[in-house]
Amino acid sequence: MTLANDSIKVTPGSGATVGTYAPGSGSTEYQVVTLADSTGHLVESKPTYLLSIPGLDNAANRYHWELFNGSSSMTVVVRGVWAVPRTDTAAVGTLGARYDFYRTTALSSGGSAHNFESSSSLSANFARVDTTDPTLVSSGLSCKTVVTSITTGSWLWTSYIFNEETNPASVLIQGVNLIPQRTWGKELVLRPSEGLAMRQGTVASVNQTGWLLSVTSE
Repeated sequence: MTLANDSIKVTPGSGATVGTYAPGSGSTEYQVVTLADSTGHLVESKPTYLLSIPGLDNAANRYHWELFNGSSSMTVVVRGVWAVPRTDTAAVGTLGARYDFYRTTALSSGGSAHNFESSSSLSANFARVDTTDPTLVSSGLSCKTVVTSITTGSWLWTSYIFNEETNPASVLIQGVNLIPQRTWGKELVLRPSEGLAMRQGTVASVNQTGWLLSVTSE
């Protein structure tokens, strides 16, 4: 991570040098700035990770997965959650599935464990976007799939996803970040001993749905 680490006082005719740039063939110079977020970190400098979850059978009331921050000090920010309905398998059915997202306050029970930097596409897998970022091995961050039960802190939001392969919605939804967008608000933050879990509603629906999550660490 990179923190903005300096400031200057600009005085006409003297003082520190400020970076500028003249676009095109113009002679007017414009100040060059570097953006930072509310924590003071420069953009594109936070360690970033992808969590890929393979297609899971849609089943009524199923706890599909839980992302859990078991660290004692690391803060995890969930930047995006994308549904990936399976469209290479024929399914018969016209009903979509309801997915409820919850904040959790303890690690879930049961379920299958994740992998780190694995070439297998059969289990949930964490991967660094930049391989020079710190590994998540021994970080306390985990993901389990098809868990038995969760410890619910609060209901966050609900999404309805259509999983029938011939419907365009099954493809279009894969480009939609399901986290409610925040222009000025905070991101979805998981403090130590907090998680994000998803449970399917009471309708079984059809086919399988995979998931892609993007997270950063602080």
